[in-house]
Amino acid sequence: MKTYRTWIQLAVSLMAFVAADFVGLPARADDYLTPIQLPNAIPLKTIATVHRIRDAGKGWKVFGCYPEFTLVTPLTTVAQNRLRRDCLKDLASSTSDLKASVAAGVDGALEYQQAPQVTLYEPNHLISTADLEYEYQGGAHGDFGVSCITFGQVGAVARVLTVGDFFLSGKDYHTFLNGALMAKLKAMAGADWAQDGTMTSVTNDQLNNFSVYPDGLVWHFDPYAAGSFASGEINVKMTWAELGPGLNKAVLP
Repeated sequence: MKTYRTWIQLAVSLMAFVAADFVGLPARADDYLTPIQLPNAIPLKTIATVHRIRDAGKGWKVFGCYPEFTLVTPLTTVAQNRLRRDCLKDLASSTSDLKASVAAGVDGALEYQQAPQVTLYEPNHLISTADLEYEYQGGAHGDFGVSCITFGQVGAVARVLTVGDFFLSGKDYHTFLNGALMAKLKAMAGADWAQDGTMTSVTNDQLNNFSVYPDGLVWHFDPYAAGSFASGEINVKMTWAELGPGLNKAVLP
C-alpha cells in the first residue's frame, strides 16, 4: 500500500473516488473477478445497498464496493463507515501503485479489485465481514487474499471485535488457538509449510483474520501463509464445541 506524505494528499485521493462513486450502476460481468468466494456468505443486496466504484486508465483499472446497510442501528452504522473508509483508502492507494507500475514500464492489464462479503448479520449484536482483494501488478500471476473485520455491540458500545473478545477473561486463548489451528493445518491438504516445519506457529494477525458463522469461527490463511501459491486460500474452521468452555457466550451469535 502507498504511504501518503500528508493527510491532505490522502484526502484529495479519497475525494476523487467519492466523486467517481456510481451508486446504483448495474453490475458488470467483471465486477467480481476475485478468485475467492466465502462459503455461505449472505448476498449483500439482501441486506444493503451496494455502492460501486470504478476507475481506469491506459494499462490499469480498479474496482471496489462497500455496503450501506438497509437497517440503521449503532452497529450497522459503525460497520458501514469503517468498510467505506477502508474501501476508499485501498482504492486510492492501489490506483497510485498501479499508475506508478505503468509509468515504470510494467506490461500487462494491471488491476486491483476489492469486494466485501458478510458471513453473519445480526444488526443489533454481531456483523462479520471479509474484504476479498485481488491485485495484478505484472508477473506470472496476481495476488489475492481475505481481510476480516467483525463488529459487535458490547454493552452501549459498537466496535471492532478481536478474537480475544470471544473468550472469557483469563482464558489463554492465544496458546489454545495456536495449538488447535496448527494441528488442523498439519492435517490439511495444501498446508505444506505447516507440515514441513516452515510454519511453526500462527501469528497474532492470523489469529484475528477470522469470519464468524452461526456454528463457529473460520480462519483464513492467504497464499504463502501456510503453503505455496498453488495451494490457494486455506480456511480452517472450529465449531463452538471445539472452541470449548472458555467462550464468552455474551458475544456469540
